[in-house]
Amino acid sequence: MSFTASTREVMQALGVNDAKTLHRRREDYNDKSIHPDTQIFKLGVHYRRKSPTSPQVVWDQELAVRAWTEATKINRSRLDDGGEA
Repeated sequence: MSFTASTREVMQALGVNDAKTLHRRREDYNDKSIHPDTQIFKLGVHYRRKSPTSPQVVWDQELAVRAWTEATKINRSRLDDGGEA
C-alpha cells in the first residue's frame, strides 16, 4: 500500500470538487445521516492518519480510485435497473 496522496490529489483524480464528498465515504466518518453502505473507504486500506493523533489523512490513490469506480458502477447499475440508489 502506498499512502502518499493528499485529499486534494484524490479529489482531482476522481473529479470531485468538495472534500466532504470523500470524507463522508470514510468508514470512521461519524454522522448518523450517512448510511454505512455508502462508506466505501476503509481505514488502513484506502487511507490512514498522518500520525496517530493527527486529524489529517493520506490516501492510497490507486485503491481509492478503484473503490470509488466500483461503488459508482454499482450505484449506476441499480439506477439503470429502476431501483433506488
